[in-house]
Amino acid sequence: PYEINTVLSLTGHLAFVGQGQQQSLTALDPYVNAHGGINGRPVQFAIVDDQSDPRVAVQLVQNLASKHVPLILGPSGTGPCGAVIPSVAQNGPVLYCLSNGAAAPAGSFVFLTLYSGEAGIAVIARNLRERGWKRVAFIATSDATGQDAEKSLDAALARPENKDIQIVTRQHFSPT
Repeated sequence: PYEINTVLSLTGHLAFVGQGQQQSLTALDPYVNAHGGINGRPVQFAIVDDQSDPRVAVQLVQNLASKHVPLILGPSGTGPCGAVIPSVAQNGPVLYCLSNGAAAPAGSFVFLTLYSGEAGIAVIARNLRERGWKRVAFIATSDATGQDAEKSLDAALARPENKDIQIVTRQHFSPT
């Protein structure tokens, strides 16, 4: 079989995300194989748990990279994804993060599931501006995902066209 190495958050505070991703891959596996797999080879997802911990994710990805695997799918969350990017960005393997909160360096071996969090927040800021909403309350998790969102919001609101939008309160909560 063609083994696709996958790093998911199956335990820890991101388990609700990683377990859903695992269920999706488990459902995808037989479908892909019933339709010829990859160039006639059956697909098998080799899933490991990063425990929602960036340090564990780095260890897992570095271990896989040392085996010269061509592709790593995951990690699930912003923190684990952001932590592993430096170890694969320049020389690979290809990393397809299942989070959009991290930054994929231009020309690197890193890809994200969606546009960056910063681009998404910029669209939200434009929407606020176009609706005439000038006072905004911000609430986010205290983990890497929330920190990325807050940094992105600050950058979007620093743009001249958004000068009239004010954050009236910032609240943070633990995702655990």
